[in-house]
Amino acid sequence: MGSVRTCHYEAGAYIRTSLPNPVSREPVLREVEGDLYNHILRISPFRNQPPYNPPMPVITSRQNAKVKLARALLSRKARDAEGRFLIEGPFHLGEPAAAGPPLDFVLYAEEQLRGDFAPQLLADLQGKGVDCHAVSPDVMESIAGKDNPAGLLAVARQNYRPLSSFIPQTASLFIALVEPADPGNLGTILRTADAVGAAGLLLLDGGVDAYHPTAVRAGLGAHFWLP
Repeated sequence: MGSVRTCHYEAGAYIRTSLPNPVSREPVLREVEGDLYNHILRISPFRNQPPYNPPMPVITSRQNAKVKLARALLSRKARDAEGRFLIEGPFHLGEPAAAGPPLDFVLYAEEQLRGDFAPQLLADLQGKGVDCHAVSPDVMESIAGKDNPAGLLAVARQNYRPLSSFIPQTASLFIALVEPADPGNLGTILRTADAVGAAGLLLLDGGVDAYHPTAVRAGLGAHFWLP
């Protein structure tokens, strides 16, 4: 490219000295520049290559706003305040990708992605325009709620609905839990309710948070199909 830049510079210098009037030399300069760049495009060995998309910068700070939000959602207080929850692992993220609810954003550590499914899922999410950000393994481990993180997690909006929003249909099936205490059991019941075609899960008189990370893991994606 050095010779091209020199040629471009010398052509421009010649025109500037040959045409002293700025008004008269400006159109000539534009024409020379256009011809020169068109020539460069024709002779370039990269002319038929797809446009280069630089890799996304990797988030290495635990103080990044998205990282802090994801880590905060491990607590019920933050989940209640934000109306969001955390999803960990490619198999759990496969359900929202199929069900279609929007994800706020995805964080991934490329070094920790295992197998073929996780990279393909990540590519599918990126292709759908989901906001995906690469993080370092250290940052991912600071968020993940278990050892040996799968390298992929997301933040999504909760799907709580008031009882008044349900319209009972003929043969509608609802499952009601009164003060459930174990998040793993709650997630399993939600998964079972989805399997038998229930219309929803009713949580009465409080109890454990339905979006506790353990409940989300046990639900195996049912949170995205049932209110």
